[in-house]
Amino acid sequence: MRRAAAVLAILFSVAALSAQSKPNARGRADHADDEAALQKLNAALVDAISTGNFKKAGALWDEDGIYYSVEGDKITGPAQIETALSQALQGMKVSLQNTNIHWVSPDMAVVQGSWQVSGSDGQANGGLVMSVIRRAGTDWKFLEVRPWVPAQ
Repeated sequence: MRRAAAVLAILFSVAALSAQSKPNARGRADHADDEAALQKLNAALVDAISTGNFKKAGALWDEDGIYYSVEGDKITGPAQIETALSQALQGMKVSLQNTNIHWVSPDMAVVQGSWQVSGSDGQANGGLVMSVIRRAGTDWKFLEVRPWVPAQ
């Protein structure tokens, strides 16, 4: 009886784990829902910056999150990131595009992409970005974001 209970416990554990990772036909985890959530996180950041809601933008970072400015300054924590984004991007329109997502674990991804900002004067600037994003409960949060302008 005890052995049967142990076998059932193991089977339920394996079933629960396999249901979490949703393998596809090739045996890889299906991250379609998570990738949609990462796109939603990017969209929330773009919307927050473009509408001047820097408090909302900063809140998209994890409590120990880091943002590196294009100049290389390291800013830590949502409140400081809110201030830095407000000072650098006030009145700007932003766009972000993910080009590659590497899943480190089911709850963490490294995302590569591009960014572009433009002001009301029509001036635009852009570059590349690398982000580490992790699941925080049911949401996703930025853990580290590093935008840069490639050398010409």
